[in-house]
Amino acid sequence: MTLVAQTIWGAIFTKIGGFSFLVLRFSTIVLAVLFTYFFNGFITNRRNPRVALFATLSLILGPIFIAQSVTFMTEIPYLITFFLAIVHYYKFFDTQKGKYLVYGILFSVIALMIRQTALILPLGFGVTHFLLTSKKWKNIIQAALPTVIAIIVLIGYKNWRIYTNNIEGSYSNVGVMLDTLLSFDVDYLTQRIGVIILHVGFFLSPISIFFLVNSKQLLKKTNKWKYFILTVVLIPFIYSSWNSFPIGNVMYNLGLGPKVLKEVMFYLNRPYSAPEFIWNGLRILATISIFILGMKAINKWSNFKKIVPDLSSPSIKPNFFLITLGSGLFIFLVLNPTFFDRYLLPITMLLTLFIALNSSFTGKLTLPYALTIGIGLISIVLSRDYFSWSRTRAEALNYLTQEMGVSPSSIDGGVEFNGWHKSGPWRDVPKEPDEKSWWFVTDDEYLISTGPFPKYKKLKSFNYQQILPYRTDTIFILKKSILKE
Repeated sequence: MTLVAQTIWGAIFTKIGGFSFLVLRFSTIVLAVLFTYFFNGFITNRRNPRVALFATLSLILGPIFIAQSVTFMTEIPYLITFFLAIVHYYKFFDTQKGKYLVYGILFSVIALMIRQTALILPLGFGVTHFLLTSKKWKNIIQAALPTVIAIIVLIGYKNWRIYTNNIEGSYSNVGVMLDTLLSFDVDYLTQRIGVIILHVGFFLSPISIFFLVNSKQLLKKTNKWKYFILTVVLIPFIYSSWNSFPIGNVMYNLGLGPKVLKEVMFYLNRPYSAPEFIWNGLRILATISIFILGMKAINKWSNFKKIVPDLSSPSIKPNFFLITLGSGLFIFLVLNPTFFDRYLLPITMLLTLFIALNSSFTGKLTLPYALTIGIGLISIVLSRDYFSWSRTRAEALNYLTQEMGVSPSSIDGGVEFNGWHKSGPWRDVPKEPDEKSWWFVTDDEYLISTGPFPKYKKLKSFNYQQILPYRTDTIFILKKSILKE
């Protein structure tokens, strides 16, 4: 990740309101509100307010969007700049005016300065513009220009970062993804694809339910063999990843937000988890959702041969562009060894946008809206519970450092605390509880935990209230119970 644009955005707010995590979170909330406004407005202009409102709410009331809107993580800054680049490339497709190409390049570069995966924006534009326009030199230059500029910016920044900080390793490595592809681990690839399918199916379930309750003929006899092929293709992926949903690090057990403490690496003191029947219900919902979307796509585009040759259709370029972007991000997520559920937010946005621009959403919306609002309310409550946990952890750490005068270098307080204080070296992931955590820990005489940990004794406890499930939980300060050698 590059993180530059996001850092500059946050710095602007801290110049106004002073530095605090609250100010940084507020800067992200502003972007989330702006994204909502632009996303809804874009679909309204191209479709109608009914389609725009439903599509927008189904996206922004999802668990990932809600949870990330109140953090200083990269998801929301990346999402809005990614989307604004799409908007201006669309306007260029419509008008062929150079200013929209310039704006598209600008927002592509800004997104690239948050995450490298934004390189798919100029690449997707270039492929679309090259393939679907006449092969004049002007069009070829227009197709290539965004990618050339993006690569120059990325290479320049990367070399500057290596020169100044020597931290090239923090970048995603294309070689690692090639190794994944060349090793061709069928089990790994099948499970990863299945995990993506299940999560996307769940995130798009309100839209799928709309199609289910309003499609008079979802199953068409003329497409029965295509439905059969769809089933044969999807079942192995879903089966292999059934127990991997949800995968984290935002959605986990019954919570939203990563609780990165040492105990997590050794599966100790695992937080309350919803009963298995609830998770199976969500998996079934996600599976039904992805099958509905697949059948709807087959019904709408089964006559593909008649659609493709009509290059004069105004929807061909935008649809091809969105498909190219989604395919590129999908390939990256499959091959990149590091994977979190929050990485799926851009793909969810692309699919929501694609469906909204190609659907009328005429029909009953009561059940889809109920599901959308239900998911949103639960997500809000779970996000609240996460911040209650986070505030209590901060209270425990403040007690250690301010009341007891303990140095941060003697505390393992989790990745955020030790990373903030740079209280030690970067380490390998520990294999045994006796080993120090990988996140900047020099000495772990004191440990923050939600329960007991081997060779530590409880020193002090701090209670906090959860809503789902409704109970009082505890953060502990632990101290080593054996003498250091």
